[in-house]
Amino acid sequence: MTSQETAPAEKPKYKTQSSTVDYSQAAELLQPWWTFAAQFVPSWISPNLLTVLGCLAIVVPSLLLLILNPSLDQDLSKTILVAQIFGIFIMQTLDALDGKHARRLGLSSALGSWLDHTLDIVSMLFVYAGVAASIRLGINAFSWALLLGISLYSYGLHWEESHTGTLVLGNGTSITEGQLLAILIHLVSLFYPAFWDMRLVDFGFSLAESLGNLRAAEWAVIIGLLSMIGVGYSASAWRVILSCQGSWVKGKESLRRLLPFLLLVGPSSLFMAQVGNLESGFWLAVGSLALVVRSIGRLAYENVALKQPSFDPFILGVLVLQFGLVFLADNAAHYKIFAIACVFVSIYDWLRIARQMSRELDVPLLTVPSPKK
Repeated sequence: MTSQETAPAEKPKYKTQSSTVDYSQAAELLQPWWTFAAQFVPSWISPNLLTVLGCLAIVVPSLLLLILNPSLDQDLSKTILVAQIFGIFIMQTLDALDGKHARRLGLSSALGSWLDHTLDIVSMLFVYAGVAASIRLGINAFSWALLLGISLYSYGLHWEESHTGTLVLGNGTSITEGQLLAILIHLVSLFYPAFWDMRLVDFGFSLAESLGNLRAAEWAVIIGLLSMIGVGYSASAWRVILSCQGSWVKGKESLRRLLPFLLLVGPSSLFMAQVGNLESGFWLAVGSLALVVRSIGRLAYENVALKQPSFDPFILGVLVLQFGLVFLADNAAHYKIFAIACVFVSIYDWLRIARQMSRELDVPLLTVPSPKK
């Protein structure tokens, strides 16, 4: 036998330590609560299971909300608002406990890191879909921009990590502040829902009519996007520019890694403007966001697996399908089928990655490993 035949297969390489840096002061203030709560997590519960349960804590009530209020413009009952607040609080707590629990049991892994980061994206999209319903934003350019901004910021974090090796959560723009802000918005809706219908002209501000007549809900989206993208994303972009060190090759590589996101959201936004039917626009947005989440999950995987990002040809097929929908489809049912297919493709891709990492790292996905004899 030759040496090539007898040589063992090369073991896949993964990051062995967390590369996340969190500058959030809000997270620092909540550390005592999280440290206290971590003491009561049983050792038989897997850290990854905590991550999944935290995601479900907000996905379930948000799905119920979307079923009851698919147009995002109806008044919500106090019960639904309270469920949203508690769902976010539970999600936030379990999201903080999974890492502490993993370190306590010695079960920290690249799989846990990937699962944590990717489910955070899903959770925050559902959190702010709930926020859009809470402030009666409706299905329009503002609600699309809100969820698109969340996606862009999330993609930017992992895009930066692919260049610098570090995922940076800035003070004021981290996931903790996003969760607390969502809770605050729901509290306003709970006790003073009329606030979101106020306009600047009501307070005597003399602005252009188009600006003065914007509702407080719409101003909240504008201010949030300016903060999230203008501060958070621009800081990530600046750190990527510095990491390129004036190299044109590295600069081109950084732009290439943005291509999947731009190819998904750019045409999707243009196509959405062509859709006259509200229900069709909703389903096109759902499908497009599902594919954006899939793209972020793939980039996060490439980061923890120390792989070079590769172009996903599946995106080109999606663009052709979207084009066909907008210019050939004649009813909302076709858009609904598109959205459901995109969601299932994204879930399948994530499960495939999770199973592959679990197998290669020899780490159970949702259970605590049995003691080795």
